[in-house]
Amino acid sequence: MMTQMEGMNEDLNDKIEGINHLEEINRILMIKLRQSEDELQDARTASIIGLLDTLPRNHNNIGVKGMGEIDVKGFIKECKKRYTGDEAMTKAGMMCSHWQEDLVDPAWHPFKIIEIHGQIQEVINEEDEKLKKLKVQWGNEVYQAVTMALQELNWYNPSGRHAVNELWNYREGRKARLKEVTNFVFQILKTLQ
Repeated sequence: MMTQMEGMNEDLNDKIEGINHLEEINRILMIKLRQSEDELQDARTASIIGLLDTLPRNHNNIGVKGMGEIDVKGFIKECKKRYTGDEAMTKAGMMCSHWQEDLVDPAWHPFKIIEIHGQIQEVINEEDEKLKKLKVQWGNEVYQAVTMALQELNWYNPSGRHAVNELWNYREGRKARLKEVTNFVFQILKTLQ
């Protein structure tokens, strides 16, 4: 009976040692993961700064997009229908600026919380009076530009409500991978040689 107990104690100690070893490996891997994530974030930040300093915002397929900034194209298109020449461009810029200011107003929160497939999500409240008025007065394209910027703000910076720069793949309409940005930069360097 005593040898059986000693054997069980040895097994238990071996298992405890194994668990401690696995916990140490897990701790080391978590530290390495955090370091890699920090390194990737630093690379993304450096890429954003570099691209902003050297290229227009939507140069070619890869660039920097202000997440939460309204795309003025819809305003320009609609204003060209209503106004002529420089007046259309001025009015589009003024309207876009006005709505950009509204987006960052913390008192305006045109969202509602709903459940989709068992998950709670915050979505644009299409019954919001300000948004309904915008859609009626300026059309669907302008409405879409404003609501897209609202969604981006809510996703990227809900507490601060200001635009955040993001590496962007304009061709595919999504966040750019670092590999894509690196390849893009090397293509530019090759053309400069």
